[in-house]
Amino acid sequence: MNSLVKQLVNLQDLLKTNEHLKDKEVAQNAWDEYIRLLRYTARMTDKQTLFMNRVKRILLGNKQWI
Repeated sequence: MNSLVKQLVNLQDLLKTNEHLKDKEVAQNAWDEYIRLLRYTARMTDKQTLFMNRVKRILLGNKQWI
């Protein structure tokens, strides 16, 4: 597993708990991780790009991860 995939998995794990809805520090950590990953969008597969778009919608809308 390469480092990009590991970072994507870490972001997904962070959002799965839905703690970003309750704790502003966790939400900020999720945003920070999202922003760090944006620089690699050119190297992402279509599936990974869709994942990143979903993360953005979740964080902007302050919604639960399903």
